[in-house]
Amino acid sequence: MSDRSNSHQYAFKIIPEKRLILEVHAGLTNLEAAKAIKMEEVQHELFSSEYNILSDVRALRFNLKSRDAHGLFEYVSGRSDITSAQRKVAFLTSESDQVAITTVYKMLHKENHNRFRVFSTLEYAMLWLHVDWPEEYLESELQAMGECLNP
Repeated sequence: MSDRSNSHQYAFKIIPEKRLILEVHAGLTNLEAAKAIKMEEVQHELFSSEYNILSDVRALRFNLKSRDAHGLFEYVSGRSDITSAQRKVAFLTSESDQVAITTVYKMLHKENHNRFRVFSTLEYAMLWLHVDWPEEYLESELQAMGECLNP
């Protein structure tokens, strides 16, 4: 699952019994790659706009401006098949540019800004999402997904 023309590599796993979608991203992304990835995820047979998302962007570099974050916001927010008012999205980051762009995205969701959080640790992302798995298990899941990527 990747868009090699933009070097954005990604993998996702939908876990219906936990009402959770795990995403792992790596490489360099832009607005068009982000849209294409979201569309592929939405088309998956297990996808639900009600499921929370843990999006690991620690290995992702952004080629996005704030207007691109606004473009992604406009694209996603107008589609009930992609998102819902009940969904929470936790972004797991490790670098300042990742924090900056995900924070801009969060700020664009003025009415629902409390549904988006940026975390530097998996532990706190899991607590906020109410994921009741051991942290080591979830970290190994994310790591295994990331090992399939070739950024």
